[in-house]
Amino acid sequence: MIRKVSIAILLVCMVGIANAAVVADYTFDDASSLAPFTQAGAPTVSGGQLQLDGSSFLSIADPLAGATDNYVVEAIVTATSLGVFDFAFARNDPAGANGGNNGQGMLFQDFGAGPGQICVLNSFSGATNGFGAGPDSVVLALNTPTAVAIVQDGGTTKLYINGVMVNETTTAAIVGTPTTLGIGTHLFDGAAGAFNGSIDQVRLSTFEAGQFSADALLVPEPATMLLLGLGGLAAIRRKR
Repeated sequence: MIRKVSIAILLVCMVGIANAAVVADYTFDDASSLAPFTQAGAPTVSGGQLQLDGSSFLSIADPLAGATDNYVVEAIVTATSLGVFDFAFARNDPAGANGGNNGQGMLFQDFGAGPGQICVLNSFSGATNGFGAGPDSVVLALNTPTAVAIVQDGGTTKLYINGVMVNETTTAAIVGTPTTLGIGTHLFDGAAGAFNGSIDQVRLSTFEAGQFSADALLVPEPATMLLLGLGGLAAIRRKR
């Protein structure tokens, strides 16, 4: 049974970043339908999570209205399996070069470090930029709730895992004006890189230049963190 995504539009809600506002907070409620998202495949909601099977996803007109700097797109995701081209979420331009490459997303991809390496991918006319394999590469643990965030801050793209920054780059900035937010996929060369697993929450926020603080980022709930073991607890200690 397809159910609803509960949407809280909090245009002036302060989230701990000076002069910041949550633009949209997508949480998945068993009691409602997936409208107003456009659906592909058969996404479902169960246990307060959006369940995605690797061929289904959601899309909606970009709530960030084409913003190209000073914003955060974040989610809490659980991957059940990972291929070499799985997106948890992305902002993209469906009419852009090569059928939607023009945008930015959270990609789980094998760049030589094994399936599940997390990077940010930006693409235009077939060229890609992002976080490649190296000492800052992060492999996503399967079946583990993980908070992932893209922060575009003063022209620098930063990658956060469970509230801790693990990489940054100045070569993967938004190109053009994205017009769609995809949850569970991103178009690339006309093909959808769909995500296999579940997503608890997707949140978008903006902030004034120079006012970003990682303290406002999503992290798994304390009860969930206990299940993650010492690795998750260490990440919390590093953040604090």
